[in-house]
Amino acid sequence: MSKKQGHLSISGVFISGFRGQRSALSSQRLLDQTSYALEYMSRALRMASKQTADIPACLSQDGLNYEIT
Repeated sequence: MSKKQGHLSISGVFISGFRGQRSALSSQRLLDQTSYALEYMSRALRMASKQTADIPACLSQDGLNYEIT
């Protein structure tokens, strides 16, 4: 193997490793954002309560938990 080929293969390995790391970091960022969204939704569902106001705020009738539209 010539000296030039050795440098090309080393730089190819470096570039490949750099791309792999960038892909892994991108996947980690996506996983973090998904985890945050799921935690936010589960907390909102745990804290939800039945609407008991005299005038319904967002449902068509008083006392409904949900409404299929």
